[in-house]
Amino acid sequence: MFLFPVLLLAGTISVGDVQCLPGTLFRKSHRCVCTKGHKKFVFGERFFCGRYPNPDLDCPVLNKRFCRSWDGCMRHKKKISCNQLGLYYFYGDQVKRDYQKAKRAYRTACSLGFVNGCNNVAWLHETGLGTPLAPKKARALYRKNAKVSGWASYRLGRLYEKGLGGEQSFQKAKHLYAHACKRHEAHGCASLGSFHERGLGGRVRWKAARTYYTKACRYRSGFACDRLGWFREKGLGVPIQLSKARTLYTAACLFGYGASCKRMGDFYQRGTGGVKKDRAKAKFFYRKAHALHTHHCKRQNGTHCLLLGDLYFYGYGVKKDQKRAHSLYQTSCLLKEADGCASLAELYASGQGVRTNYKKAKHLFGWACQHHSGYACFGLGKLYEHGHGVAMSKQKAFSHYTRACQKYQFDGGCYRAGWLSERGMLMDYGRARILYQRACQYESKRACHRLGDIFAGGLGLSRSVRSARRYYQRACQLGEDLSCRRLKVLLSKQKKPSSKPIH
Repeated sequence: MFLFPVLLLAGTISVGDVQCLPGTLFRKSHRCVCTKGHKKFVFGERFFCGRYPNPDLDCPVLNKRFCRSWDGCMRHKKKISCNQLGLYYFYGDQVKRDYQKAKRAYRTACSLGFVNGCNNVAWLHETGLGTPLAPKKARALYRKNAKVSGWASYRLGRLYEKGLGGEQSFQKAKHLYAHACKRHEAHGCASLGSFHERGLGGRVRWKAARTYYTKACRYRSGFACDRLGWFREKGLGVPIQLSKARTLYTAACLFGYGASCKRMGDFYQRGTGGVKKDRAKAKFFYRKAHALHTHHCKRQNGTHCLLLGDLYFYGYGVKKDQKRAHSLYQTSCLLKEADGCASLAELYASGQGVRTNYKKAKHLFGWACQHHSGYACFGLGKLYEHGHGVAMSKQKAFSHYTRACQKYQFDGGCYRAGWLSERGMLMDYGRARILYQRACQYESKRACHRLGDIFAGGLGLSRSVRSARRYYQRACQLGEDLSCRRLKVLLSKQKKPSSKPIH
């Protein structure tokens, strides 16, 4: 028996007039001429013709699907094969995950004129995976493809909305989302609906938001279906219809939106949302949410790692495990998910699952705030407001809260900035009212309730029962029990007959 290395063989060799199969061993006495591109390999008294494996051209793994893409890209320069090869390396499918090799494959696809390849290169620059974070380069690549690619138009709109890699412009973002929606990009329609819901660059328009969310939901956007369900549950711009809300949440769950699965689990766990308590159904939906987040987290999606961490932190459908939550938040942060770093910082600030470490909390909050996390700016403001690990400074706290509110539309930042304006250092009810109104737009029940108190008590302005009733009603819809009780008191006072005698 002869032992020899496994070599990739191709073609045939000729021994005299006889054609022999590749890899067949011959005695040295045979006169054999190897075909072009092959070499004679001698093993003792025998030899065969073959070629050396080429690491740049030969498939590195024994998998048909992967090798088909490898061969199509490396040998035949097929653009779709190069893009698919990049996806294999990016997700670690069939091979070890390697962002550098994924980037090279995407770049090859892009140079061959494949739009999705260019979009994938831009995505790596935007997220900083396998390459330094470069939102300016991402903008340039997305801008180049925005006219022909709905996805590129949507991602460019996101960069304009958040102000990454250049100016922040809500109008340009809105225009790009509209273009993406016209090209049947579900994310573009959903983002346009979110624009109208939050009133960015204008006033809140529930009808327009509902129209675009409906369109995106038809394109199988789980987020859009979830928002439509939320409108029906809370009565935002439409009558409350819990049965329709449940239908929309279920559809969103089926479309792979884990947050909707969790909402349905909450309904059956607590017996709310128009259903009776059913632990079996609650467990089913919680497990569905867990499976979706786990799948996407394994595929290096930082947002889903963050949401999976939330499930473990609060014990939704799984055993409460703060250490596991800490590990998942850490993974999310390493994947450059700013809100993941903010959640990790919150654990260090509160000492839940880890030792309290305000220094680490400040560092993580600071990095995440710079990378466009409103929650992180809010957390940094709390550290300065209470003097945890830093010198107490209401002014710096107000600055961070305002940044979280105005730049990143974080409701908690608007509420705390309003609270400091009203009761803290400024005692300015007019400014507080503006900040509370903004927070109420972003669905902060505390801010809506406080606005009701301001209008009911005439704090800093003339008393208005009508406005107070409107804000109490909104806060009640968002789940503030105290607002519901005060709304009942206002309505009962209005229904009382006049005490004056009728002449």
